Amino acid sequence: MLGGGVYVSPVLAERLALDWIEDAGWPVHETLPNWEFEVLRMIALGRIVTQIAEEMHLSVSTTSTHRAHILEKINMTTTVEFVHYAVRNHLVD
Repeated sequence: MLGGGVYVSPVLAERLALDWIEDAGWPVHETLPNWEFEVLRMIALGRIVTQIAEEMHLSVSTTSTHRAHILEKINMTTTVEFVHYAVRNHLVD
């Protein structure tokens, strides 16, 4: 405790916020920063990490990190789940 309060790490704070958003019925993709949302869409459209990195002028490592964060935030582990999520939420045609 710090000054009578409780310390919450940034990771825990983000997880609590995402849980609250899910409980409220809001789609998680609406809470993603623009760059993560765009990475989500590009993956759902079938682009691979190297293509996304090139199009967004990012390193492959940074793009892979964004992909991992998005998967964690939407509580998924595979690209197939990713694509199903994007289609189900009308993020791609």
